[in-house]
Amino acid sequence: MTQIWNLPALALVSATVLTACGSGAGETRQPTQALSATSTSPSAPTTNTPQPDTLPPPPDNVVLPPLDEPPPNSVSLPAVPVPANPAPPLAAGCTYPAAVQSDFAARDKLPQFIPQNAYGSWGPWPARYAVPAIPANCESIQWRRERVLAVAKKYIGLGYRHHHVPGYDGGDGKGLDCSNFTAWVYNYGLGVSMNSAIGTQAETAGRRLSGDEPLRAGDLLFIKSADGTAIAHVVIYIDQLNIIDSTGPGVQIRPFKGWYASRFSHARRVIE
Repeated sequence: MTQIWNLPALALVSATVLTACGSGAGETRQPTQALSATSTSPSAPTTNTPQPDTLPPPPDNVVLPPLDEPPPNSVSLPAVPVPANPAPPLAAGCTYPAAVQSDFAARDKLPQFIPQNAYGSWGPWPARYAVPAIPANCESIQWRRERVLAVAKKYIGLGYRHHHVPGYDGGDGKGLDCSNFTAWVYNYGLGVSMNSAIGTQAETAGRRLSGDEPLRAGDLLFIKSADGTAIAHVVIYIDQLNIIDSTGPGVQIRPFKGWYASRFSHARRVIE
């Protein structure tokens, strides 16, 4: 039997954009230069790191309650039962992860940004990557989902910084915040341009899922602030137990529980 996640019909509080995680309020993504890459040499398969026993601290300036306690003075949302919905079978002859990583080495040689295109301390805007060619023997949607996860896992260990691109160091080290991480993953991986401001991304990235739709790998899950009045964080869904995001010490695979689940707002799907 297919499990689905159902949220009660609650009137969600009108969100006020926080700047703790993503780019500043009112920020608009500017046009960026398109990049392309081709390569036939697969890079080494990505290795998952062990999951931490405890959850990391929340993004800067966001006050979170202890784990497994409901957020005070906010809409009470239940922990989200993530579906145990099996992914479609892989297309015959399509080998993962090699099929989704074959051009990583070539893409990594391309410039990540246009130097003169900067936004204050956030640094330069990202260059726009080309839409990759999907191998003929791979199922399109499944390949793109696997691709997004492979790209996200490339950056495990990258620090948490308010930057637009992972390679920029403004003196405080390299890194990405939560919504710049999700925007970068989709740009690098699929050539999808996504607004990196957390509030805008929560409203415009792909399609908002209804409560009876099963979650799929690569979906974006948006998390509320402690008082329930704003979208404060975004993560990438991996499976019924795990997400990957940038918070606290940086990019890691983490369990979807505690404040992630108790403050879950909604999900958006870019890959369809």
